[in-house]
Amino acid sequence: QVRMEGGRPVPVVEVDLNNAAFKGDWFAAAFESVSGKLTARPDGYAFEGVHGRLGGGTWVLRGGIEARRWMPTRFGLNADVDNARVRYLDFLPPIQGNAKLTFDGPSDALLLGGTINIKDMVFAERIDWEDWVLEFSGDHLADAAEETSSNLFDLDLRVISKKSVRFRNNVGDLVGSADLRFVGDTARPGLTGNILAEPGGRVLLKERDFEIKRAEMRFVDPYTFDPELDFVLQTEVDTRDNDYVIDYRVLGPYSDWRTDTRSDPALPQADINSLLLFGLTTEQMARYGGAAGALAVEGGDLLASKLGLVERVGQGVYGLELVRPERIDLVSGVSERGSGTVSSELRLLVEKDLDWTTLIFEQNLSRAVDTYIGFEKRLARLFYVRTYWARDQVGRRLDIGGAYGLELKLRTEFD
Repeated sequence: QVRMEGGRPVPVVEVDLNNAAFKGDWFAAAFESVSGKLTARPDGYAFEGVHGRLGGGTWVLRGGIEARRWMPTRFGLNADVDNARVRYLDFLPPIQGNAKLTFDGPSDALLLGGTINIKDMVFAERIDWEDWVLEFSGDHLADAAEETSSNLFDLDLRVISKKSVRFRNNVGDLVGSADLRFVGDTARPGLTGNILAEPGGRVLLKERDFEIKRAEMRFVDPYTFDPELDFVLQTEVDTRDNDYVIDYRVLGPYSDWRTDTRSDPALPQADINSLLLFGLTTEQMARYGGAAGALAVEGGDLLASKLGLVERVGQGVYGLELVRPERIDLVSGVSERGSGTVSSELRLLVEKDLDWTTLIFEQNLSRAVDTYIGFEKRLARLFYVRTYWARDQVGRRLDIGGAYGLELKLRTEFD
């Protein structure tokens, strides 16, 4: 329509929204049940009573945009979001919470500001945390600070969580809090603040349960995305000879963290590493399993072994570059071959992820003839195929250099 203002005709466009819906690639969730009124004029745009639903919650948009000949010159918008649940990043779970956001300033110097309060965020899905950690290390940290996009607007956005982030999965059972601030701009975002876990929670490292005494990540330099780590974890290891309390610390920047371990009663570092990795001291390994000559744990470390970062895991064949494993353990019970025989004999189990398959190596430490090598490939979410060779033929009459097999497996987890 055209209105007469000051003796001149002024075009005015009015749009009434009633239960509309909007969704775009720029945001993960849909804006539903959108209602309200938008008035557009050559000198600006006004929003009246614009509201709707988002992720099961509600939102309200207020304010307007100044313009010159329909082109925006200054923004003055604010939005309130209440109890919405949105999954914005694929590798993170949905976030439920409230937000008060502003988007204002001249069109060439816009600022997105405000506060997001996280009410509930639950990590319930299984996490392959070794890959998760490695994905955000090394070059990835440096790449995060590079300018990879154009500067659309500046950032001053605070994210607060007060004991509302929970881990209840294979990584641990803990409650966390956060006070973070996103700064910079869309071309070069920055992050400051801290994330901490409440004492008393539990984490699982290499199938060993640790109690959290202190766990904090501090983002100091906003543009490196390389936080300072300060973790103190504690576990108890019961052996045939003694019970040990082990304090395990992770310190330093995320890109170059270091560990420090101490035990009560006090033990040399090699024995502490051996206890954490295998549940036995080096002397006990030699006494019960004859493994002292097969493993070199003096230079090992719980996290380093778990992440495959140890340069030499063992001596001989175990020290080859090929075998920088994702997992190395001393095990007993039913063997990987699944012959049905339960044995108390210790076996060295090594798993290594290759580009196309997973290598599984198992060696009985008491009987050299008992060797198993398998290759496993995941076919679907729950189905796996494995082919293997075992030196011990378990009494078969035909000597063909060992036993060969092909297995199809259905694998799942139950809480």
